[in-house]
Amino acid sequence: MASDLMRDQEGMEYVGFWARTGATIIDWILLLAIITPLVVSIYGWEYFNAESGWLAGPADFLISWVFPAVATVMFWAYKRATPGKMVVSAQI
Repeated sequence: MASDLMRDQEGMEYVGFWARTGATIIDWILLLAIITPLVVSIYGWEYFNAESGWLAGPADFLISWVFPAVATVMFWAYKRATPGKMVVSAQI
């Protein structure tokens, strides 16, 4: 079993720091492009000026916290990579 694991890892090459950083930036840009219009449509532009704390309400929690986590796990499960990692040809 250990030899199978070693054989599988031999053909893999680790992605470097800058490629991973670029992939993360791409992922955040895509998430912001989805999250921002949703939050603005519900809370308005005052959402960004609010000094009320971390959450503006239950929709904010779902859109800003739950959706990104679920989307990331779904991409990992079905594509083995987030969109940013796909751009730099990386897999988890």
